[in-house]
Amino acid sequence: MKALSIQQPFASQIISGEKDVGFRTWPTKYRGELLIVSSARPRVEGLLSGHALGTVSIVDCRRASAREIRKYHLDDDDVQALWCWILRDPKPLAKPFPVKGRLGLYEVQYPVQ
Repeated sequence: MKALSIQQPFASQIISGEKDVGFRTWPTKYRGELLIVSSARPRVEGLLSGHALGTVSIVDCRRASAREIRKYHLDDDDVQALWCWILRDPKPLAKPFPVKGRLGLYEVQYPVQ
């Protein structure tokens, strides 16, 4: 399964449904189910690091708008450099499992839950 490592607390916010957009400096043509892995660093007290937390679906990818930059309190200078990955249908895993993260999209053997 395709996976993406994301720093905490953002990884947990995506899986809880609190955050439905991910900002990246690079676009993706990939659409479909994506395993969200919390990065090992930085460690955030009370949140799991270095584990697969759940899945989401990537439904779109487009340039970030100035309105989105303001909504998410990002620097206005970032508007030309950021891509919005639109995420839907978050599903937390019943048993998160350890994953060694990588940069970009990568493959992870997804155990049957």
